Amino acid sequence: MATKEEALEKYSRKAQEVESYVKNHQDVFGPHQKLLYDLMDAENELKDAVAEEKATVSNTQFECLYNKNIQRIYNENKMHELLTPTQFASVVDDVERSPRIVIHKKF
Repeated sequence: MATKEEALEKYSRKAQEVESYVKNHQDVFGPHQKLLYDLMDAENELKDAVAEEKATVSNTQFECLYNKNIQRIYNENKMHELLTPTQFASVVDDVERSPRIVIHKKF
């Protein structure tokens, strides 16, 4: 397995190859890029409309679901006031979630 530095260098080289290829073949990729941007605009418009109306919508090809996403929040200071340290320790668990790994180009 490569080190993270080696993997980053490989990724950088491959990304540059793709960028160069797209730039050199703009006659093919230009219209394709416009289609993708138009699709992304339509997707964002659909998501905004569904979020505003708070309702799922579908047709014969697609379904855009509206799902409530509720997170329960507890006031930690209030919990410390109401519970002894032992009680608090028995009901609180710190759960490590999967790391979020993002790759983006620096400008």
